[in-house]
Amino acid sequence: MAELNQVYGLQEEEIMRDVNIENMSGGSNQPQNNTAMNGGGGMHNGPTMNGGAAMNGMGGNMNDGLEDEVDKTINKLKTNIQKQKTLNNLKHELKKSNDDPSYSIVDKYARSKKDVNKLFLMALLILLGLSMNDIVKFYLNKYIMNNDLTNNNEIYLRLSIPLSVLLLIWTMKALSK
Repeated sequence: MAELNQVYGLQEEEIMRDVNIENMSGGSNQPQNNTAMNGGGGMHNGPTMNGGAAMNGMGGNMNDGLEDEVDKTINKLKTNIQKQKTLNNLKHELKKSNDDPSYSIVDKYARSKKDVNKLFLMALLILLGLSMNDIVKFYLNKYIMNNDLTNNNEIYLRLSIPLSVLLLIWTMKALSK
């Protein structure tokens, strides 16, 4: 098994300091303020914990490397932000050019043949529905006049046509997926 000082990176100096603090306080549970937390020789003339000259002779070289990495990261972020701004500007200009009011509605429809075809097919579908309605209405009235139907049978017959159309549309929608 690994020792605690290997796992947590404790140095013998820090272990000895902790032992000395316990000895000075006489084993009491009151906290002692003999160490400085972050660097530079200590505020209370005690040993340092992170940084300063006590870091195995490294001094401030670790901070220089860290600052270089931070500067590189900041520069990368700045370039990415600048690229994003140019992309947003180009998208905005493209959107402006597409919304040019110099084209009329007819010109816009003429430019896209797909939309024109859809509009034409929709008009034909409506015309087909209206003509089918006239045909069904004519023959249904003729059938009702020639046959002696009760009021209930006549209502069922008149309701069966729209219900059959609804059932046909529903079936086509279900089978299209």
